[in-house]
Amino acid sequence: MNTDKYRVFEYKSKDKFFKIEEDLPDVGWYLKVFDSKMNCIADHLQNDLNSIIEFGLEEYGIEKNIWTEKL
Repeated sequence: MNTDKYRVFEYKSKDKFFKIEEDLPDVGWYLKVFDSKMNCIADHLQNDLNSIIEFGLEEYGIEKNIWTEKL
């Protein structure tokens, strides 16, 4: 992993695109939800990667192991 870049994870369902993005450590991690036209329709913030992945499971039903890290 390149430590100069922030980590990004993605998942695409039939009608939505989801992206988890790392921010500065004192900010946390964002889960952004896009519609089929790639308009951001929701964003959520959690303190760490595990919390935001858990939130994605609880809120949107996205299994924890289905996220793909964008390199």
